[in-house]
Amino acid sequence: MTAVARHELARRIGVAAIVVALIAGVFIAVFFVHKRYEMSLYPSQEIPWLASQLETEYLRTAQALQLYTEDLDVAHSEVILRFEVYWSRVDLMAQGIKFANINEESWHVLEPRLLGSLAALDSIIADPEFHHTQAGVLAIQSHLSDWPAIHGFSQETIRSVWTRNAAQERLAVITLVTTMAVALVLVICIAGIILVMARRQSALAQSERNSKELAQASNRERERFMASMNHELRTPLNAIIGFSEVMSLGKLGPLDQRYRDYAQDILTSGRHLLSLVNQVLDISSIAERKSELTLSRFRVSEVLHDCVKMVSPLARAKDLVVTVDIKQDFDIEADVQKFMQILVNLLSNAFKFTPANGAINVALRENADGTIEVAVRDTGIGMTDDVLARVFDPFFRSADPYVSSSEGTGLGLAISREAASQMGFTLSLESAPGRGTTAILHAPAKLGVRVAAHMSATDGARSHDLSDANSDGTR
Repeated sequence: MTAVARHELARRIGVAAIVVALIAGVFIAVFFVHKRYEMSLYPSQEIPWLASQLETEYLRTAQALQLYTEDLDVAHSEVILRFEVYWSRVDLMAQGIKFANINEESWHVLEPRLLGSLAALDSIIADPEFHHTQAGVLAIQSHLSDWPAIHGFSQETIRSVWTRNAAQERLAVITLVTTMAVALVLVICIAGIILVMARRQSALAQSERNSKELAQASNRERERFMASMNHELRTPLNAIIGFSEVMSLGKLGPLDQRYRDYAQDILTSGRHLLSLVNQVLDISSIAERKSELTLSRFRVSEVLHDCVKMVSPLARAKDLVVTVDIKQDFDIEADVQKFMQILVNLLSNAFKFTPANGAINVALRENADGTIEVAVRDTGIGMTDDVLARVFDPFFRSADPYVSSSEGTGLGLAISREAASQMGFTLSLESAPGRGTTAILHAPAKLGVRVAAHMSATDGARSHDLSDANSDGTR
């Protein structure tokens, strides 16, 4: 793993850890805030204090009553004060039990007893001599007999609340530890996922680098092979063509007509073989030459006429009628050599697959969307839908006897479409069996500039010159 990959992995793990820590922190904060809210709403921690205060005030009230009954130095007002404080502690204890949500069965038994004792002693407030009466004596004795129950309740309540608080604290600690453990597990899981993803990404990047290196190595090997084939094939072919041409012309001395015909056949076959080799080399190296465009501005009509003249011998050989129809002329910016190569290939196919006495039409016009269209139409054999779907595949040749008997490698259309694509053009075919084929080359509107109307006379002159040059059947 590279340093950059390790740095990126560490950054991702750090971000994941921070996110998980923040989530865990928020969860813990919410949990403890909620618990503190519950404790403030239900003050269970006050119950032990209330129980001890209840017990203390009971003892003080009992002592004051006992001293007052024995006619010792205890004022009636002090007994009333102790009585009132004790009563308030009973009320506070009842409210504490209620608000702390403590289900103390002993208090539910003790509370009516305490309230009864207090109610029996209530007369002492109005009558200072109440303790000398039989009812007063019984009330005081009843009050004094409450001590075991109050003391037992106080101890039980304190023990119960402390036990519950300890359990809550343990639960809080367990919850905190569990939360931190879950957060830690999440961090580890996320870190593991990120690590696995980083390793997969690194492996994928390494695989892509290896594939790219293999592709580059393959391209270099292919380039070396093509360069070698360029020399190994073209050198002997050029020699064969050169020698056969010298022999057919008789430059080194006269030859018998029979041998001269043989030399001419060798020359024709050599030139044809060189053309096939050039096409094979073109289609094999076309991917490496995508950026090799020599852009220039040229007149489309001039290139059309030049291309028709280049292939006119094919038309004369089969008595084909050729017409050039220029609706509107344009200057376009493109690679003129590739443009001519496309047109020559389209014209050659049209001448090759159109029977004798057929017709070829080359049209130049502007479409409604502003694109420039060059259409080559023929009255040839046409193509089926199956053939039309594969006709741009390199080396594809139809099983039609007329096509299979013709010369060629089946590379012309593939090279033409690739060249058109490099220049930003599109090339399409329309065809039907027995109704001919139309090859349409579309150039984007941004590449062309419409030529002024006064140029049409020049185009007409060029068309007329072509007709004169092809007076034997082409025009």
